[in-house]
Amino acid sequence: MKTINYNGTLLEYKSSHRALYEYEKLSGKDNVTTYTDSLMLWYCITKTQAKREGVVFDLDFEGFVDWLDAHPEALDGIKVEKEKEDKASEKSGPKKK
Repeated sequence: MKTINYNGTLLEYKSSHRALYEYEKLSGKDNVTTYTDSLMLWYCITKTQAKREGVVFDLDFEGFVDWLDAHPEALDGIKVEKEKEDKASEKSGPKKK
């Protein structure tokens, strides 16, 4: 399970209708094509999951980016899970077309 550590609370990094709605509203786009888009999506997912878990989340997007700069370890749960997925993919071999 991918997680974001927000101030000591592990929030599941999980896309939802609410998170995607918030992303489209914030970005004006329906896809992720740039690093800024990725940050916006992480923000929307974190905000949505915090609300779902009853965790106070009072950052705007700019504040979230500043918070990530101050807490880069917050995304370790995403990086570790991604590395596991990559290793599993390597073991299974190339994908068939």
